[in-house]
Amino acid sequence: MISIIVPVYKVEAYLDDCVKSLVRQTYRDLEIILVDDGSPDRCGAMCDNWAKEDARIRVIHQLNGGLSAARNSGIRAASGEFISVIDSDDWTEPDMMEKMLGALIKTGADICICGWINEYENTARNADKVLPDAGLLTRQEALGRLAGEHAVPFIVAWNRLCRRKIYDNVLFPVGKIHEDEYTAHEIIGSTQSVVTLDSAFYHYRHRAKSIMASENAEESHLKTAEFLAMRFDWFGKNDAQALQPECFKTFLSAYTMAVRNLDPENEVFRTRLTALSKKGLSMRRELKAVKLSVKDELILKAPFMWRTLYAVKGKLTGR
Repeated sequence: MISIIVPVYKVEAYLDDCVKSLVRQTYRDLEIILVDDGSPDRCGAMCDNWAKEDARIRVIHQLNGGLSAARNSGIRAASGEFISVIDSDDWTEPDMMEKMLGALIKTGADICICGWINEYENTARNADKVLPDAGLLTRQEALGRLAGEHAVPFIVAWNRLCRRKIYDNVLFPVGKIHEDEYTAHEIIGSTQSVVTLDSAFYHYRHRAKSIMASENAEESHLKTAEFLAMRFDWFGKNDAQALQPECFKTFLSAYTMAVRNLDPENEVFRTRLTALSKKGLSMRRELKAVKLSVKDELILKAPFMWRTLYAVKGKLTGR
């Protein structure tokens, strides 16, 4: 059986599309757990109505605790051998579970990861696909994807099907946003192997008022650098030291973009950037064999000076 966990909060306009796509899966041996996370709209009642229509649907009503708390409640209640975590404003292709389960059984992998289609709301931008290369990866190879610049398919939780044991020792961090970033390395690190499919079975809806959509470039790059620094430390403590140089390289790229986009008047961001500068220098000392350019050395040691020089250069060149 596959247990599908769906946290539900303020998605009245999208919930039916999501649940319809799940009850219509070609693989029928499902347990669909809708976790009403104290949603103040009609979502709770909508969940109950769906449970009346399909015996495979269970509903959990709880006080609002956030996405992570809702996911964790669903995982704890799940009885399936396999677990999928779906966002309630998205939807799936009818054969998503069948194809992903088939790949797990065929390869013996612990996690199956698929591609997705970005669906943009209230915009003329066309939908686009994100497709990982198909293949069977060892634990080390899959962790290596988390160290590079194209890590997203291995970070997000909603494009994967996992064996139940993967979540035995990993829960999502309550009270955090970007919760997938905190757990990706722990989840991938709990595997023996990961199979990836180059097919898009998931539709990811980009909503104009979502948390992700409201982030500016500065915040986005800062967070990416912070998560990469955290992952660098995890690699060092979990038999993945060989991945640290690539992780540091990716960190430096995100850190540089954060410095470029820095608002000099934002003291909170300046404080965070100062902490990242110190962390980057510490990482640099740990990787004695890594050589840096003069520019990279300067941006790590004196980010605000580099930002000033970058701004002056931009004015002189008209960029």
